Order: sequence, then C-alpha cells, then structure tokens
Amino acid sequence: MSRLRAVWASATSLLRSGEHDLEMDEEFAAHLDLATEDYIRQGLDPKAARRAALLDFGGVQQARELHRESRGLPSVESWLRDVRLAARSLRRDLGLSVFAIAIVALGIGAATLVFSVTNTLLLQPLPFEQPERLVWVANGDSDNLSAQTLQVGNLLDLLERSESFVDMAGFNAFYGPGDLHIDGERGPQRITGVPLTGNFLDLLGVEPMLGRGFSAEEVRDRAPVILLGHDLWRTRYDGDSTVVGRALRMNGEPATIIGVLPPTFDFERILTPGRSADVFVPYPLDADNDRTGNTLAVVGRLAPGFSVDVAQEELTRHAEEINGLEIERRNGVRPRLIPLHGRVSGGTRPSLLLLSGAVALLLLLVCANLSNLLLARASGRRREMAVHIALGASRGRLLRRLLLESMILSSAGAALGVGLAHLGARSLAQLEGTAIPLLHQVRLDGTVLAFSVGSATLVGLLFGIVPALQAGGTSPSAAMGDGGRTTGDLSGSLLRRSLVVCEVALACVLLIGVALFVRSLWSALEADLGFDPEHVVAIRVDPPRGRLEVEEQYGYYETLLAAVRAVPGVRNAGLSDALPLGDNFGWRVWSSRPKGADESAESLSPLVRIVDPGYQETLGLRLVAGRFVDDTDIPRADAEEGYGERAVVINEAFAKQLWPSTKSPVDAVSRRLVSGGREYQVVGVVGEARYFDLERPSGAEMYFSARQVPWTSSMDLVMRTEGAPSLHVAEIRQALRRVDPALPLETFRTMESLIEAATFDRRAVTSLLSAFAGFGWLLAALGVYSVIAYSVAQQRRELGVRMAFGATRLRVGCGVVSRNLRPILLGLGLGVAAALGLARVASSQLYGVGATDPASLGFAIAVLFSSAVLAAYLPARRAARLDLAEVLRAND
Repeated sequence: MSRLRAVWASATSLLRSGEHDLEMDEEFAAHLDLATEDYIRQGLDPKAARRAALLDFGGVQQARELHRESRGLPSVESWLRDVRLAARSLRRDLGLSVFAIAIVALGIGAATLVFSVTNTLLLQPLPFEQPERLVWVANGDSDNLSAQTLQVGNLLDLLERSESFVDMAGFNAFYGPGDLHIDGERGPQRITGVPLTGNFLDLLGVEPMLGRGFSAEEVRDRAPVILLGHDLWRTRYDGDSTVVGRALRMNGEPATIIGVLPPTFDFERILTPGRSADVFVPYPLDADNDRTGNTLAVVGRLAPGFSVDVAQEELTRHAEEINGLEIERRNGVRPRLIPLHGRVSGGTRPSLLLLSGAVALLLLLVCANLSNLLLARASGRRREMAVHIALGASRGRLLRRLLLESMILSSAGAALGVGLAHLGARSLAQLEGTAIPLLHQVRLDGTVLAFSVGSATLVGLLFGIVPALQAGGTSPSAAMGDGGRTTGDLSGSLLRRSLVVCEVALACVLLIGVALFVRSLWSALEADLGFDPEHVVAIRVDPPRGRLEVEEQYGYYETLLAAVRAVPGVRNAGLSDALPLGDNFGWRVWSSRPKGADESAESLSPLVRIVDPGYQETLGLRLVAGRFVDDTDIPRADAEEGYGERAVVINEAFAKQLWPSTKSPVDAVSRRLVSGGREYQVVGVVGEARYFDLERPSGAEMYFSARQVPWTSSMDLVMRTEGAPSLHVAEIRQALRRVDPALPLETFRTMESLIEAATFDRRAVTSLLSAFAGFGWLLAALGVYSVIAYSVAQQRRELGVRMAFGATRLRVGCGVVSRNLRPILLGLGLGVAAALGLARVASSQLYGVGATDPASLGFAIAVLFSSAVLAAYLPARRAARLDLAEVLRAND
C-alpha cells in the first residue's frame, strides 16, 4: 500500500511539476538571499557575497536537477522536459523546421499511399468466409476464356470424384456486358446480369443483406428471379429496404427481386475487374447448359486438411479418368488450381513491387537530404553543445535531445503525410472502370497507420542519428577555440559530401526508371492500333425481344443507322458485335482451315467479328486488298439453308496462317476457307487491329456480315463525328429515341476513353514514378546546393585571401564548381550502374524500349547533371561576388 501511495504521489507531482518548480525556485532564492546577507555581515561586498553563497550552494542548476529527480517520476519528467527543449530549439529555426516537415510529409505520404494499395491488394484477405481455403479452378494455361472455363458435366464429375473439395461453384464467364435492360419510373436502363450457380453465394459465405438467395427449385426451373447488386440497389432504388418482392420488366419479361447483396460482395471489382455486374440470375447445372461447352468460371472450397498442391494432384488424376471416357459433346479438362487471392490480385504484384522500391529510394533520399540539413545546423550549434557539456550535461543526454528534435520533425511530417495519403486513397477508391481489382477497398486502416508510425520512426532515426552523433561528440575546448574547428569541419564536410553522393545516385536511379517508363508508355500510345480512334463514339443497342428473324433484326439496325447518319455532324456509322479495347468477345473463335486442306490437320482458331458494311470506314480499319463486306453480301432464299454466297474478310495475320506460301495479301482474295462446317469466300484482307490491349495485336481475325451470320445479342452502334463526340451525343440520343423509345441510351463510350481505360495501369504507375522522381530530383539539387553553399560560407576568408593575392572572380567561381563536381560525378556513376541492374529486373514491365535505352539514360543524366551544376553555380557566383574588404575585416 505504501508503494502505491508513493507511485500516486509521484504521478501527482508530475502533473503539478510547474507549481513545484516555482516553489523550488522561491526556496532556492530565499536560501541564497540568507547566505548572501551572512557574507555581507562578515564584511564582503554584495557581489563577492553573492558569489560566495553560490559556491557554497554547489550550483543552482544541479540542485534543481537533483530536486526534480527526487520527486515524481524522474525518467518521465526528464523526457518531457527534453521534448519541450527540443520543440523550443526547432521553433528558433522555424524555416528549417517547416522545410523538413514538408519533405518528410511528402515522403511518408507517398510511402503510406503505396503501402495502403499493397496492403489491400496483396496482404489483406478477400472479404469472404475463410478465404484462404478458396481456389480458382482454371482449365489449362491459355489466356483464351474458353480454355479457362469448365463445362458443366466436367465440373459435376470432378466434384463427385474429389475428396479435397467441400464444394465447387461458378458463374457463366460469357455474360454479356449490358445484355439486359429494365424498365421503370426512371425510364429504360441497360444493366449487366451475371448467371450464378445456386451454391455460389453459399460457397463464398455471402448472405443477402435483404431478402434471400436462390432456392434449388428456382435455379432448376430458371425462374425469373434476380438478386440486386448493392450499387444498383443504391443508385436505381435509392437504397429502398422494401424493394424485395417488387416486380419489374427485364428484357420485356416480368422478373421478381428476391434479395439485395451486401456491399462486401463486390463481384465486379473482385472477380471480374473492368466488367460491370448489376444483377445476378440463376444458372442451373443441367444438360442444356452442358451443351454450350466450356462456360463456367469455377471457384472451389478446399476441405480441411487439404492443400492446393494435394488438391491439384487429385484433380489431375480424376481429369485423366474423365478425359478417357470419351463422352459425346464433352470437351477435355485440364484443371489448374490457383489460390483465389493470387488469381484476383496476382497480376498487380510486379507493379506494386516496383512502386514500393521507388518509395524506398525516395525515403532514403529524404533521409540523406535532411541529414545534410541537420549536419549543417549541428556545425552551427557546436558552441551551444560545448556550453551544455561544460555545465554538466552528459553526452547521452545531449544525444537524446538531438534525436528528439529529429523525431519531432519526423512525427509532424508523418501526421501531415498520413493526411495526404488519406486524400490519395479516397481518390483511388472512387475510380471506376479500371481493371485493377479491390481498388475500391483502399483505405488507411490500423495496419497502414502502424506502417506510417514505423516509417516515421525509422526515418527520424536515420536522418537524425549522424548529425546527433556529430554534435554530441563536440569537445568543449575544440568548440570554444580556433584550433579544434578545423578537424570538426573536415569531418562534417566529408559526411556532407558522402550524403550528396548518395542523393545524386538515388535520384539518378529514379530519373532513369521514370524515363524508361515514360518512353514505354509513349511507345504503347504511339503503337499502330489498326484503326483511327479520334472522334469515334459508340453505344450498345439491341432489337426488341422477339424479333429474331434475320431480315427483321437487320431492318431494325438499318433504321437506327439511317437515323444517326441523318444527324448533322455524324460522318459515318456502322455496327459491330465487339469494340476494340472494349467488350470484344475474345473467347469466340471458330475452327477454320483452307478449303481442300486435310481434315485431319490441326485447325486454326481465328477470332470472329460480326459487322455491317459501314464498320470498316467508320472505325478506320485499313483495307489491304479486295473489299470489305457490303450490301451485296445478303442471304438468298434459294440458297442452301437460306444463305447466298458467304463472304468473309480476314486480317493479314490470318491470311499468312491460312496460306503461308502467298507473297502478298492480295493473293488471299477470292480463295475459300471452311469455318464451322460452312464454306466462305475471302473477299478482302484488312490490317491487324489491337482489340485487346495496345501492346500486342489481336492475332488472326475474321469479319462476317451481320446479314449473313446473324448475331441475336446486342451490337455496338459506332459513329464517327466531325468534331468532338460530346458535341453531338445529345442529338444522336434524340434521333435514336425517336426510333425506339424503350432503348437504353445512358452510356455512350468514346474510343479515346477505351484507350485511357486500357492504359490506366501503365499510366498510373508512370505518373506515380514521375512524381517520385521529380521529388527526388528536387531533393538531390537542394542537397548539392546546401552543401556547396555551406562550404562557401565556411571558406569566405580563404576565398578572400585568394582574391587578395590576385585570383579573378571567374577563377574563384569556377574553382568552387570544379571542386564540387567529384561527388556529383561519383553519384551519377553509382546511380547509372544501379539503375541498369534494376531496369533489367523490371524489363517485363517495359514495352517498346530496352532496359539500356540510350535516350532514357542520356535524358536522366543530362537533367540531373545540369541541375546539379546549376545548384553548384549559384553559391559559386555568390563566392565570386564577395566584398574583399568586408571579408578580411570580418575575420580580422
């Protein structure tokens, strides 16, 4: 109990330390006054009496310290007092403190933002039940969607045989974006429906926030019921909690809303980033869906005690058994298991590691720059430190106080940096239409804040420890006299020059890296797309349900085309089932071969496009030979199966595959090929277009006339305008609405916007790297400037003496610059060597440019060298303009 009372008294004393200090000072003053009066009575004059009293007392400051340690909590009070002294010292150098806080804020802010993205995409678990047991079940290694998905029968057979899986579920990966439209009070709206197997939500552990999920009967009978995604429920229905049970018309047919999914089930941003998902409908695992072939994107849940490797071995064994059964209309199966988290965010790992490395370099630059600043400041405080040591302060206590100053700067900068990172994270979370998964979940949570605190602590120690050791090691006799100053200055100068080398090298690595990525982005943007994207706008359209006859369907599209072509400012219009860089049906390939080729030979698999005659001119496809599909390519009633001469346009890549011996694409015109069991005549050859991304051609492609190969799903109405498409969208919308008032017309897409979306990842990485490199370049230039400016200030007398003995101002200025080129050149050499090594590691992230690209290296070196020379020139010019008389008089 007495111990508790003592602790309580100590804590209370700590809270009242100010009052105790006043009482202590009053008591000390009273004792000194009494002792002084005694000495005066003994005959000493007042000044001598006061001195004698102080000598008897043994030092007021030491007595104060002993008194403070005897009361309260000594260590806590001592730390608090040092914090106050450190803050007071920083307040005296307010300009330097603000500058240091701003630098730390930018560095910590960048690091926190990048880590928040890395934490969300790579470190945090997926928002599902026991996500570590979820795996993606692919079908082989191909990028083609048909090869990635499973057939219904194969899925059921694998699940029946497997012991390593509790369950498997999936969704139809070939759902069409904007394939549904609903009617309501707000007019028609195009939405995207995703067909889910009945057990999909249960497998992930997702419960509807309103209503219920699909029943087994609803899935089996394909009942017209839907589950609303959270975003559609919030935007279309204003978050109405009574929406469950409400009926609506979807694609002209009645449907019932049975539930609303929670916001954590963000299907489109987790499982299919870049593709929308508004509602969910049942997808039965029955014979009808089995006949459609490989359609299911499958997720499985591992049974307890089974690893991915064990499950992979088991499914591989069962797949061999299933493939040996030779079931009619059954595709082959080659299961490949990937942890679901790796499948979702694994593609972002290289970019995030690259950004993390750039941030690490940036933080090292911050530390080197601030160390330089504090070293210069410490040199100016050598006399102050010497006085403290002479008055009895220990070197450990001084070191602690100096480190506290750097920690205060780092903490204040980190607090501001976290605020900047929070704004950046909010901006990233609100981005739409990107192919980066989980980006909407980026936020600053406890893990990110802990990282920020750790980074701030480490940065504070790194940039504070060297200046603190330098200042704390001051000898009182050396600091107070002239003789010791030279040794300290030489030591500090060497440290500062070493830090300049580090700053220039780090900035060089960042600048070379960003130069390579800017060149890579430029190469991607300048790549030959195979079409002209300027002034092109498109909207998804579909005929009223029930009009599935070829002539009726095409007649509807012709009416739409005529309406938009009549709009002033619309130059051309055409139709396509797939937009370049949009929703391009990359899975749809038709087995094809030249007519007369051996049927046992391996078939080719070109991509299929359904278009109308106006598409080629509207999009600007390059016609190499022959013609494009035109109005003569029509079905004829007297032909086999209702079709006349079937025409096809192929691209150059497919022409070379079909007839590799031909010398020119012209030779392919009028030849015949067989595709899907039908014969077609090649009427034209077009250039290769980039339908999937800007960095690679799409490969072999075939273009069919929409009248000869009818496409019953939605089409893209593509228009080329005279000026900016935004100037004509309103008139186009009115023209289309006059033709079909029920047509959803809210989403127009320009080709420029599709290109921006396709390059978002590369542009985002390049933009961040550019910001980091620009900041690093500025820090390096400031580091060079500060070191040389300090050196010039220290050498004023030496420079004055040289000028007195006849050195010209030009010679003095050039001498200052030339003496300081050595650390700059050394830093550039080290930086180039390090950058070349790192660029080779990151070469997979580059496009159209090598890791040793001379233009990038030359640009980075030239920018950094010229800015460093400029930073050296400014103090040199000031040195050359020294007033000789003033310098010599000041040092007299």
